[in-house]
Amino acid sequence: LEEDIETTISIQNIESDVTYQWFRNGRRTNETGSSISTTIQGTYSVKAISNAFSSCSVVSNEVEINRYEVRPVYLRVNEDKTSLFLEDTDFTQNDIASVVWYFEGEVATDLASETSITPTEDGYYSALVTNQNGCQVQTRTVYFIVPTPVVTGEEQVKEGEFVIYPNPSRGVFKIHFARLTTDDIEITVFDTSGRKIKKQILEKGEQEFIIDTQEIAKGMYFIRFNQNGVSYSCSIVIE
Repeated sequence: LEEDIETTISIQNIESDVTYQWFRNGRRTNETGSSISTTIQGTYSVKAISNAFSSCSVVSNEVEINRYEVRPVYLRVNEDKTSLFLEDTDFTQNDIASVVWYFEGEVATDLASETSITPTEDGYYSALVTNQNGCQVQTRTVYFIVPTPVVTGEEQVKEGEFVIYPNPSRGVFKIHFARLTTDDIEITVFDTSGRKIKKQILEKGEQEFIIDTQEIAKGMYFIRFNQNGVSYSCSIVIE
């Protein structure tokens, strides 16, 4: 438990005409209700005293309250940007007992409860971590883009070739394919954090495409091409 989190202890089968006296570590406290809330660790018990017969009383079993430090757990992207992993403040996974992964805010039952995963879909990922003391910690949410072959200029991609020019550019890029496209191609621009900036469609039967990004701030971005479920991307620079 963290220092500012309260724990509530309640009496079951509350009886009328009974006074309750609470004890912590064997010493009487000022609490007399049927439940107490506390942030103080220790061993607690309660004595039930009959209001009609003060000599008639019974003492409950003891309940121990411990306070543990709940240390944060960090969700990281590995250096190659191919996977996500968890680590504690010691840069290890020693404090992690179990993991539940979330994708787009929903429990991802297909993801193993390991401390690292290799996502197969673009989207928002997070994890609910249970530490060795049984306390739970929610990580931050990370937008992850599944890596695809990064190409520039006149390099070949899949079965065809394309050229993006000029690159760098002041915002207007021309995309020229070596042959007419046989299917619609979804063209999406992302910033380096994975946020979607712009999306356009290159219709089948076309060979050249112009994408205007002059309204976007200067910097490095990624263009992703998606055709019939096959994706590839390249980096562009806006000067």
